[in-house]
Amino acid sequence: MEGLEIADYVTLYDHPDLYHPDGRGPSPFVHDGMPQSSIYLTAHSHWRSIIFATFTFAARVKTLLEDRDVWRRFCIGKNPYDVGAFTVLTKYDDLNEAKRVIKMGFGGLANFVIENFFSERKKRLLISPMPAFSTHTETNYLSPLVDWSKV
Repeated sequence: MEGLEIADYVTLYDHPDLYHPDGRGPSPFVHDGMPQSSIYLTAHSHWRSIIFATFTFAARVKTLLEDRDVWRRFCIGKNPYDVGAFTVLTKYDDLNEAKRVIKMGFGGLANFVIENFFSERKKRLLISPMPAFSTHTETNYLSPLVDWSKV
């Protein structure tokens, strides 16, 4: 609950996609000019702001209701689009990134960044703990700095 005292959305997962400053990871937004994070301290954890997460997160009902248009937009079909939803919710709007992402072949994602630049939507704060309190079930995507075999 500590995270929800300071942020709109909280994930307990520290995504390894955030640790590829060489640009070789799967996220088009992580490279040598990767998005800056703000660091927060609560009674029991360090947190950092992030611009995307998986669909394993916590939020207040009020926040979900206020953002229901985004959730309806991105939670359709068999594969909801988590990166798109959180890119819109966190209002990531770096137009230089949009240009770079288009060149990488992620035109749809770039459209969300451009849309955010002109949007009057409330910017949401999404945070994740360092180190993580949870991980992914796919072994290639385990949160770093935790020996998950001992948990």
